[in-house]
Amino acid sequence: MRRSTMRGNRTGGGLPIAALLALAVITTGGAQASARPGDVAGVAAPGCAPAVQVGGVRATAPVLDWAENLGYDARGNLWVARILRGEVQRYDATGRLTATVAVPAPGAVRLGPDGWMYVASGVLPWNLVTPTLNGSVVRFDPDAESPVAQPYATGLGMPNGLDFDAAGRLYIADSRLGVLRLLPGGAADSAWNAAAPKNLDLAKNVNGMTLNGAAILGSDLYVTVTSSPTARVLRIPLDAPDRAEVAADLLFAGTALPDDLLAAGESLYVATTLGQVIRLDPRTGATCTVLSGQPATALASAPDAPHELVLATESGDLIRLDLR
Repeated sequence: MRRSTMRGNRTGGGLPIAALLALAVITTGGAQASARPGDVAGVAAPGCAPAVQVGGVRATAPVLDWAENLGYDARGNLWVARILRGEVQRYDATGRLTATVAVPAPGAVRLGPDGWMYVASGVLPWNLVTPTLNGSVVRFDPDAESPVAQPYATGLGMPNGLDFDAAGRLYIADSRLGVLRLLPGGAADSAWNAAAPKNLDLAKNVNGMTLNGAAILGSDLYVTVTSSPTARVLRIPLDAPDRAEVAADLLFAGTALPDDLLAAGESLYVATTLGQVIRLDPRTGATCTVLSGQPATALASAPDAPHELVLATESGDLIRLDLR
């Protein structure tokens, strides 16, 4: 998606309004951020200039087009999880809608090592409490003429964030079950999972429930805890999941309700449902606000411009940002 404000056609049906409201209660604080772009949040991060909007795609049906997550395929197409429409949509470099794939309540969308797209499915508030585990991860071939999602892993709770490591193992931030790792092929890594943090796991510094975003940077997995009273970001060593520690508490950075996060360069960028994009230096814990605006859900790094990010929002707008 280049600098474009083109509007694509939307297809599919939304969830009932009661489901929409329940989702809003779980995932957003329902308020705009009060910090200004460039405000120092917590420890000052040197050189953290405000991001500038340089394009994007406007939602045709605000909120119904809620963009829960997004990710690029190997050809540079952008895939967007429209959670209330129950589909993942493909946009080309001009911002034109070119394909849709049916996925129930999609969350994170990630390019796998096999070139297929992997999607968390079942990002619904009632999956936090239902007696059955209805969440899953599905995958599809983005180059197919009419892509169809296929099951990859089932029996999950409310899988939300996803990321792959260099060995092809898939990490899941499951808002019900905690942090999970799947081996290539989709089998659970039982020993790793038993040692990884779970909801309200005080011994592993989980200050809250509803683990949400997941991103790997270096040899660590970073996970956001949306419901944390301190807006916590956890650091989990990939080879020692029992040694989780606090990477940052974003409440002290002037925001709360962190959603997904992105590793870009040596930094992490966190989207918050209070409408901020926070840059976090994981080496020092330094943070600052690069953008304040409408409630945000996730970020993707533009493959054609490493200094630019694409921001997903609850309204459904996709906003392209220049970090320079």
